[in-house]
Amino acid sequence: MAEFGGRAVVVAGVVAAALFGRALRASWLVHADGSRVVRPTDPGREAFRRQLGLAEELLATG
Repeated sequence: MAEFGGRAVVVAGVVAAALFGRALRASWLVHADGSRVVRPTDPGREAFRRQLGLAEELLATG
């Protein structure tokens, strides 16, 4: 945890939110049927594999 303006900031949450936002803007993730559920697109699966080293079974849709 880091201190920011006297308040503790959980860096993991900030990083996760930034990654999620970037993935949506890059169309690596899309909302399924207008819901809050997201699924990876084909380019997204490739990017997550290449950039983050995630295994295919973590990126499967279904």
